[in-house]
Amino acid sequence: MSVETENSKKVWPLLANFFKNKTFKMPGFKDFKEKRIKNALLPDENEVTDGPYVFPFPKEYKVQHVALEAYLALYQSIMDLADYQHYFRRFPFKEKDISKHDYIRVTCENYLSSFYVIKERFRNYLNKMKEAACISNKSAGLIIKNFEKRFNHEIKQRHSKHHREDFTSENIKRLSMLRLFAPSWEKATEFLDREHSLEFRRYMREWHDKVVLRSQHLSEYLDIASQILIAPTSFIHQENGFECKGMVHVEISKKTNDSISDSLKK
Repeated sequence: MSVETENSKKVWPLLANFFKNKTFKMPGFKDFKEKRIKNALLPDENEVTDGPYVFPFPKEYKVQHVALEAYLALYQSIMDLADYQHYFRRFPFKEKDISKHDYIRVTCENYLSSFYVIKERFRNYLNKMKEAACISNKSAGLIIKNFEKRFNHEIKQRHSKHHREDFTSENIKRLSMLRLFAPSWEKATEFLDREHSLEFRRYMREWHDKVVLRSQHLSEYLDIASQILIAPTSFIHQENGFECKGMVHVEISKKTNDSISDSLKK
């Protein structure tokens, strides 16, 4: 299942045109990129390289460049979360190396942490678009507040793991107990092993379905982020001289607002 939207697909040709007709035409940028590629492929131990923003962009363009980087980081984090559906499809280890209940616990914790990553990257993207004068402070605040309400449950679970205790559930506890008692309860070993396998597959399917559903919800926010970037007044358009020609005022759709209460019930 793809979380791409029609608007997110429209971003890529506009990005390519922006880099081709603005970034790559900046004096010194081509030599800078060639040197970076060479250093990446054939690193010189005697040469010290800076971080990703060492090229001396003009101030007005650096704001735009950082905003584009923020969009790409947000996009990647949403794609990464959607990929968790594959982690919940199969158990890739031998159980003597790692237990199934530990595998599903750690996978759940990483999945839940992804919502916090997306929230912070979304906030950063909106802040950068504000600095580029492409979106109003009011609209940015409305969007991030809506996101926090929509994914409040997952973000709270992430905070609990990071600040209090490991993620757990009755299903994970049951998996742990079934595995613990099976070897010592000789007459019921086969039954407990079978119950353990059935419970594990059922719980993995449950989380797989959660990931698919929440990825669909996240695609709505990827669409919002994309709409802001490709808006007619955005700096990404060559016909605007690669400058913002006005702010985007975003309104959260009734569908997205209505689904907040639905998601909190799940």
